[in-house]
Amino acid sequence: MPAHLQPKLVNTDHQTLPLESLCRQLQTELGTNARGRLAPTPSGFLHLGNVRNFVLNWLLIRALGGQVGLRIDDMDPQRSQAHYVEAIFQTLDWFGFDWDFGPQSVAEQAEFSFQKQTDVLYPIAQRLHTQGLAYACDCSRKTLQDSPTYPGLCASAQKTWQAGENALRFAAHRFGYPDDLVIWRRDGLPSYQLASVYRDQQDQINLLLRGADLLASSQFQQHLAQALGGYLANTQIWHHALLTDSHGHKLSKSTGAQPQGLANSGQSPALLFPAIAVWLDLPAPDSIRKLSELYQAFGERYFCP
Repeated sequence: MPAHLQPKLVNTDHQTLPLESLCRQLQTELGTNARGRLAPTPSGFLHLGNVRNFVLNWLLIRALGGQVGLRIDDMDPQRSQAHYVEAIFQTLDWFGFDWDFGPQSVAEQAEFSFQKQTDVLYPIAQRLHTQGLAYACDCSRKTLQDSPTYPGLCASAQKTWQAGENALRFAAHRFGYPDDLVIWRRDGLPSYQLASVYRDQQDQINLLLRGADLLASSQFQQHLAQALGGYLANTQIWHHALLTDSHGHKLSKSTGAQPQGLANSGQSPALLFPAIAVWLDLPAPDSIRKLSELYQAFGERYFCP
């Protein structure tokens, strides 16, 4: 089938490949050593855009013979809620996903929670600050409300960092990245960026497929990983086009894209597989009604000679 019908993915160096070419490249460079993850956030119910991303990650890593993990991004205690964690497991089970590492149940998630890692992450943030790779910032949201990226107001001020009183920003401009994002929040908690990079390095993740809206975040995280001297600096991160609503807006939990858990929506996951098969440019998409059938068709389309 023509390559122009396939999804195209772009990496952090802005290289673009059709899915078929990416599959061949990953077979050569990673093969069965591929390690990826599904990383839902328990701040709302998973929507179809989340599911489509999970399917692509799961299919590709399974077809490579690698390992896929589950990581629930509950870094923010104010936004993360227990009933959304439960809904995540229900949705993943409803769709037929399995995974090799990470929590296997709601009960196990408590042991994997990011909210238990503040004490581990704090000395990492301290080290970056001591090395001059991060700096304290007192800027308020009001001060920055008209700035699309951080304007560097505190970059050379050499302010004292006090966790819980001011924020800590990673000096990404030193690596050629235009935005010094926060890695330790003003409220005394590690940011998503620091926590995510740390966990991915601990899990030895070497392949990530993300939505196109996260391309800038991926670039920042690779610079942060480089500063930490860890595994993620060499991770392959590729980005796909987003699923949008009828108005062309991306689906989002914050806007209520999915008002209830998919597993409790009354619909069958079998109704979703044909649309995903069309997106993946698979033959006979209307005949695909199970994840196992999607996996077989994906392997035959992209991995069989």
